[in-house]
Amino acid sequence: MEKMKPHYHIVIIPDIHLKHESVGDFLSSCTYDKAIFLGDYFDDYGDEPWQNKITAKWLKESIYVNNHIHLIGNHDLPYMFNGKGYLCSGFDYDKNKVINKVLRKYDWAQLKLFHIEQINGENWLFSHAGFTNSWITENTDNPITMLINEEEWFDHVLSKQLIVENSLFRNVSPRSGGSHKRSGLLWCRTSEFTPIKELNQVFGHTPTLDLIPVEIHPKNWAIDTHLNYICTMNEQGVMTTHEIN
Repeated sequence: MEKMKPHYHIVIIPDIHLKHESVGDFLSSCTYDKAIFLGDYFDDYGDEPWQNKITAKWLKESIYVNNHIHLIGNHDLPYMFNGKGYLCSGFDYDKNKVINKVLRKYDWAQLKLFHIEQINGENWLFSHAGFTNSWITENTDNPITMLINEEEWFDHVLSKQLIVENSLFRNVSPRSGGSHKRSGLLWCRTSEFTPIKELNQVFGHTPTLDLIPVEIHPKNWAIDTHLNYICTMNEQGVMTTHEIN
């Protein structure tokens, strides 16, 4: 008798950096209600343009799978804007050329800045690097409302190609090799992160100590492990880690 595949409510996939085949193997081994990808699909140490082209073809298919949600990472945004006004370590114009032969403007527009799920009566925010409390102003009564407005603003930025002047994306703090007082939305490091009240979060971006998913604050998870692990969440909001490498 064929062994039944395990079923997961949500599969959460952190920074891929060209390792989409490992992700495909895991997703093929189970069934799931939803898969949330936390961004950083491109760039790796010593990578070549052809590898990024293959990943772009995979991404072009995956973003149109009905139960897949794809977020944007700091290594993706430079390619979305063809290197205009925003660069990141690993960015290369030869890679940019082959990636954007595959992914068109409409394809890029399917990616989101963040995603919110209500699970077991609680709000969970999924993003690339985590949204730290320092972005919440004293006049913000409801962080969810602020985030919805932020998403509408980002859609406008994306559609109008207005990335150049936006400090929310360009700013990089000294903890990531920059000189700004605080990092932008795709650059927050776990050492800069403080929780937002009444909002649970899952994010990648900063490789964790020992490359194991970590609950750095109650119901605030950092899960970038160089894709040694993928996480799943059940209907009660309980996280489970799965070693894949």
